[in-house]
Amino acid sequence: EDFEITVSEEGRTLYYILEDKRIFSPIRLVKTDADSGEIIPLAGAEFQLLDENKEPVAMTVHYPQETTHSIFKTDESGSFVLPEKLGAGIYYFRELQAPAGYLINEELIKFEVREDHEWGDPFVVEFPDRPAKGKIHIRKADEDTGEPVSGAEFEICAKEDILTPAGSVRVPAGSKVSVIVTDEKGEGQSDSLYLGKYEIRETEQPSGYVLSEEIYEVELEYNGQETELVSAEAEISNKPVKIAIKKKEEGTEKGLKGVKFSVWEKETPE
Repeated sequence: EDFEITVSEEGRTLYYILEDKRIFSPIRLVKTDADSGEIIPLAGAEFQLLDENKEPVAMTVHYPQETTHSIFKTDESGSFVLPEKLGAGIYYFRELQAPAGYLINEELIKFEVREDHEWGDPFVVEFPDRPAKGKIHIRKADEDTGEPVSGAEFEICAKEDILTPAGSVRVPAGSKVSVIVTDEKGEGQSDSLYLGKYEIRETEQPSGYVLSEEIYEVELEYNGQETELVSAEAEISNKPVKIAIKKKEEGTEKGLKGVKFSVWEKETPE
């Protein structure tokens, strides 16, 4: 603050002590979902604090006993507050363990302390993670021969609401998320989908086959922080269309036994 000086006599030296307090601030890290921006309310995400030279910083907790920490973990709120205040300067957070359902973020998140903060109002650093996703792979085969069948079309819908850890709906139940058409190998793959339970319905059968009315269920499950895309397989077969001929005596319903027929493709004259 500005202050006033009064010069009242000749040759006298006036002394003043001017104290500048160092800037210190408590730090709160908050884990966020990179897609929704929501806080991820999950415990167990682990972090290191690094200084300006990207060297790990350890801190000491004095209660209930004196313990030094170099790894800091989120609680059920998806956050933690460092046990000591940080002085003004540049720092980084490095993620060591992502929360369940998410991919580890290998980038260092940089932040700078420039102002004083109190424990009740700490400086907040947001650290985003991308949710893991998956793809559904379908194999389509002839029920009789096991040969691959191309041209079958499938619709994939969410079996139930697929939620974020915070409880908001990513994908409403029943909504269509992908359409798959099998290729010449009888295979098809969905778009990238959020982890959860899905239903597969055949919407268009290949020529010469019966449309399947069965609903197939698959689940995309988390497979660790390093697995960006998990997969779920669905083996589906189709009954080929068959022709039944009934030969009757004219004018009656009496069947005639032993009659032989030849069958060939219409385009083939022989």
